[in-house]
Amino acid sequence: MPSTFIRVLVAIGGFIVGVLLVLSGFYLYPFPHVSRTARVMPDFGAGKDVEVYALDGHLDRPGTTVSITQGSETPFAPQPSGVQLLSEPAIHGGLALITRLRDERGEIVGIATELESVHEDSRLLTGKLMTHTTWTVVLPGHGGLFLYQVEDNWWLATRIVGPALLTGRPWRGQWRNLNTLGPLPNGHGRIVAATGDYAERRGTFVETAEMREFTPTGKMDFTMELRLALEPSMDPNSTSAP
Repeated sequence: MPSTFIRVLVAIGGFIVGVLLVLSGFYLYPFPHVSRTARVMPDFGAGKDVEVYALDGHLDRPGTTVSITQGSETPFAPQPSGVQLLSEPAIHGGLALITRLRDERGEIVGIATELESVHEDSRLLTGKLMTHTTWTVVLPGHGGLFLYQVEDNWWLATRIVGPALLTGRPWRGQWRNLNTLGPLPNGHGRIVAATGDYAERRGTFVETAEMREFTPTGKMDFTMELRLALEPSMDPNSTSAP
């Protein structure tokens, strides 16, 4: 009887150790796409006209964010207080954001919406927690852009959000990341449609982020940037965005 009990304990212990080893392997495994920031960003915009528009959020002062909401499966705090969640079954895994945009001089020059939904090819075994992400950007006096990207949040989830939620302690640091994974082969997102100054200009874009703090309640201190790489304008009379 004692030997049977010991064998059961050993089996249970072995199972627990095995699970922990598998989870540690997923956590530590150097998935190639996780290092894309260092590979893609140095050459981004080479030979193109680059425009940068930023949005931010802070714990202690107002940022550019107007509102943010999501379903029950995402950890980001809704804003403002009382905003409705995306509780319906078909969209509860999504996220919706409305924000003002700053140009490189720090001036507010536009508004944008971001809509996310879970990507069907997300796989734990490949280290990909992906979303379909669409941006609608309006720059009054210059035009509008409709952007699409495949976004990956593996590193954000496993290194920042997950530990903060599990330990109940805020994450603090300086993490810079290229959120865009595709869908284009060079790792850029696609400019699907454009109006005004952008209507006849081809190009791509990426979304980058800098996270400085994330709390267990889902509040963040962050900056995100939409970086456009546009073919140089051939019209000497055309105006560029601010």
